[in-house]
Amino acid sequence: MNKSDFIEFKKGMMMLAEVYRVEVNQAQMSIYWDALAVLSIDELLLSIRKHISDTESGQWFPKPANLLKQVHGNEAQSAWAALCDELSRGGSDVGPKTIAAITAAGGLYNVRRMTAYQLDHYRKQFIDTYCADLAEKPAQIGNQSQAIKSIGAIE
Repeated sequence: MNKSDFIEFKKGMMMLAEVYRVEVNQAQMSIYWDALAVLSIDELLLSIRKHISDTESGQWFPKPANLLKQVHGNEAQSAWAALCDELSRGGSDVGPKTIAAITAAGGLYNVRRMTAYQLDHYRKQFIDTYCADLAEKPAQIGNQSQAIKSIGAIE
């Protein structure tokens, strides 16, 4: 998102606030803008609609990670399936995003040693980490909060 998207961003946040009957203050708006700046405005608005209708996570006001997961969840699911397929063949040909996601579990060596039960429980952590990694674009994140303040968009 960029400065010109802030009005639509704010409308999306106010829609969430209305649905979940919460107040969104300036600090929260700034935090969400920073965390979600990697999305296009269309991706953000789609993720908000998906979150609201999600029968599990949609029961509560979303954290930025919930909205990012709505956008990147399918890619993370595919990466998980590819990782499981690779593990079943004894291979280690996984992409850099997958490597980053499994680092938290001690790397590919430790993941390869997990039992089926452990892998089943590790799946959610992998997907959450993978989605968070997809959301990081350091060059874009920069100083987004300052950009919001400079356009006077937070009231």
